Amino acid sequence: MPKIFSLARTMRQVGQGLIGNSVASLFPRTGVLPPIRMASQAQVYVRPGVTPCLEPERFFNRNRECKDVEAILNQDPQISVFLGPPNSGKTTLLRHVLSQMAAKKRPILHIDLRNVSFNTPEGVYRIFAEESLGLLQRIHAMLPETSIKVDGSSIFGIGPDFEVTLAKKAIETEAAKERNSADKLNVVFEVISRALPQKTLFGFKTNPVLFIDEANELKALLKHPDGQDVLRNLFKWFVGKTKQEARFHVILGSSSSFFHLWLSRFVNQDHYKSYVIGNLDQQEAARYWAEKVVPDFDWSGHAPPPFKMAYDICGGNMMHMKQLALQWTLNKGHLRREGFDLVIGALERLRRACRPEYFTESLARHYQSPDSREPEPKWSKDQLLEVLQQLVHTQEGFLIRDELCQKIKQSVIDSMIEHHLLHLRPRKEFSYDLPSAPDNNAIVTPVSQADLYAMRLLLQEYGKLPKPTNESKESGTAQNSSTSAMRP
Repeated sequence: MPKIFSLARTMRQVGQGLIGNSVASLFPRTGVLPPIRMASQAQVYVRPGVTPCLEPERFFNRNRECKDVEAILNQDPQISVFLGPPNSGKTTLLRHVLSQMAAKKRPILHIDLRNVSFNTPEGVYRIFAEESLGLLQRIHAMLPETSIKVDGSSIFGIGPDFEVTLAKKAIETEAAKERNSADKLNVVFEVISRALPQKTLFGFKTNPVLFIDEANELKALLKHPDGQDVLRNLFKWFVGKTKQEARFHVILGSSSSFFHLWLSRFVNQDHYKSYVIGNLDQQEAARYWAEKVVPDFDWSGHAPPPFKMAYDICGGNMMHMKQLALQWTLNKGHLRREGFDLVIGALERLRRACRPEYFTESLARHYQSPDSREPEPKWSKDQLLEVLQQLVHTQEGFLIRDELCQKIKQSVIDSMIEHHLLHLRPRKEFSYDLPSAPDNNAIVTPVSQADLYAMRLLLQEYGKLPKPTNESKESGTAQNSSTSAMRP
């Protein structure tokens, strides 16, 4: 049963910010509140391009990573950057955790930059002008209902629909006065900030979460004249609402590990933390292979590939293991490691990288440019081969970034990271696939296990590694595979 207050008392509370300070502040010249019915807790404000409540996906249980993400989101709000190469399972893991939180009525807003136009300043303004209203309504929907009694009979509510209506009108009215997108975006931030309820109404475990996936797409804004101002305003707002005011969490997902370094141009590194979602460790990968991959394919006429082969060229990447199984099936079990599509693609990219003067042009034709300004490579062929040799020979699966930068210029290493030749892991958290990773040092790794295998092939082509003899080659075909080999 909602609580009933007198009109005068309720209006005083509104003015004091006790019931959503936006009601009093958005329209200071308005003397009459419109009669809008209270939205039910089940109603959700939905706009295109937004996932209002994430549906659970088919998910291979990664208990440690799930608990780690939950622990981060149950603490004081912060900007959390989650990195991971494409197909590493990063987005699936985050969606799984957030879907469970959304099922418990925690306000979640998911914006996937792969599905919306976010590469222009005007696009950023429009997306936030529309989609932030959805988060605002879900935040207010979890607050206690409050109704106002007028003359003992007329009742109208202060609720999510009411707050969103006022905020939407304020954004439209105030933004129309501004000419450039950066100023329009500031209007959105100011309106939403006023509309947010007091943080004392939320406990740590109920702080809202804004999840922007493929946030590396934001780099495209830099090609616009006022794009840099838009980015500075956007990140300034994120810092203000997380670290300074503790209103909500911000998660930025990126398939480019260079995003961690790029973000530092706009945000002090003390104001955000980056984590890399690693692959499955070998034991988990073996279980995934036996339980999720092998049963999903028809092995009539040929045995499945041995797990050792799968792990050699896929590591613990779940999507890559699925891709290998499919290609193996299509080739009726006749497939060598060097014939795996991902190895072929990685080797071709490394060959192009050995011609730095040609690399940027060729990369743009085959892949999305890693930066809207298409920076020129800063490495030489010899420097690249030296780094690849160190990665191939290390037994730990990684190199210490600082040590590598002492031997080779930091700008060179960062350029390799920017162009997706190396993968950066700024922190040890989530590195269960690399148990020997240091606690306090950033490391670099191959982008994938297929890339590591391709590095070996390239070094053999340049005479930096001996080529295997015919006797030492393992054909990797169905004839020398066995069903038991898939279970190490």
